Amino acid sequence: MKNRLENIDVAKGLGILLVVLGHNRPLTEQLPALHAAVYLFHMPLFFFLSGLTTPAILSGEKLFKRVVGLVKPYVAGILLFLPLQLKQADHPSNDGILQHALWGSGNAIFNTPLWFLTALIGGYLLYSVLTRIQALAANHIAVPLIAGSVIAFTYWSMSNQIGFRLLPFDVLNRPLGAPLNLDFAPLIASLLLIGNWWQTTSTERKPPSTQAVWLTAAVSSLAFMLLLRSDPGLDLNYRAVQSWPAALTCGTLGIIFVMALSQIIAHSKSHVKLALTWLGRNTLIILVFHAPIQNALTNLLSKRMTINAFLATLISVILCAALAWLSHAVINRNKHLRSIFYA
Repeated sequence: MKNRLENIDVAKGLGILLVVLGHNRPLTEQLPALHAAVYLFHMPLFFFLSGLTTPAILSGEKLFKRVVGLVKPYVAGILLFLPLQLKQADHPSNDGILQHALWGSGNAIFNTPLWFLTALIGGYLLYSVLTRIQALAANHIAVPLIAGSVIAFTYWSMSNQIGFRLLPFDVLNRPLGAPLNLDFAPLIASLLLIGNWWQTTSTERKPPSTQAVWLTAAVSSLAFMLLLRSDPGLDLNYRAVQSWPAALTCGTLGIIFVMALSQIIAHSKSHVKLALTWLGRNTLIILVFHAPIQNALTNLLSKRMTINAFLATLISVILCAALAWLSHAVINRNKHLRSIFYA
C-alpha cells in the first residue's frame, strides 16, 4: 500500500512537471515537438490519476466533499489573478470576464489551467451515476471496454467536430465548451473509471517484475515517439484533434509510460523520488500559481534582461518552484488555507 501511494505521488509529480512545461510558451515555441508530445497525454493522465484515488462507489457525501474541494481552489485562483487580468484593459478576454469566470471552462477564463478543476466536477457527477449501475461496476472486463469506447468516440467526435461546433465561441473565436466543461463529462468519467479499475485490479494481481516494468517503459516510450512523427495533435482546451486514432494511442502510451516510470522511481532511494513526491502532494498549489506568474516572469525577464527566451523560461521556472515552496510553507501553517489547497 505504501509503495502504491508513493507511486501515485510520483506520477502526479511527473504530471505537474509536464503541465508546467506545456504552459511555457517560449520553451514550446523553440521545441514544438515537446509541446505536441506533452499535450497528447498530460491532461488525460491527471484525470486517470484522479481515478486511482476515487472510491469505487462515490457516495453523496464523498461526492459533495470532492466538488467543494474543487470549487475552493478555483474560486481562490480567480480572486487572486482577476486583478492582474483587469490591468490588461485592452485584452479581449476582459469582455464579460465575470461571466467567463462563472462559465468555468478552458477559454472562458484567463487563467486556463483552472479549467481542469471545473472539468472534474462534471466528471465526478457522471462517475457517481455510472458506478451505481451494478451491471457496469460488477464486471471488471466491461469497465475498461465501455470506458475506452466512450473515450474513442469523444476523440473521434472532436476530430470531426461533431457536436462541438454547436458550442459557443469567445470574442477571439476560440471554443468555450459547455459550462464547467460538461461536454467533457463522458470523457473524464471514463478516465476516472479506468483509473479506478486499474487501482482495483492492481491490488488483486501479483506486482510485475522490475524487468517487466522497465520493458513496459521502454516499449511505450519508443512507440509514442514513432507515432508522434505523424503529428496526431491534441488540445482538449480547444476541442481539437488532428488524427484521433494516433492521438488516442499516444495518450494511452503516455499514461502507461508515466505509470511505469513512476513505479521505477517510487522503488528507488533518490532525491528525484523525494522531489517528485513533494510535487505530487502539492499539485494544486502549483496548478493555481504557476501559469500566470510563470509566463509573466518569462516575458518580464525577456524584455528587461539581455537573455534569450529559453534562459528566461528556465529562470522563471526556478523562481516559480521557489514560490510554490514558500506558498506551501505559508498555506501549511493555516488550517483555512489548508482546507482550500489540500482538500
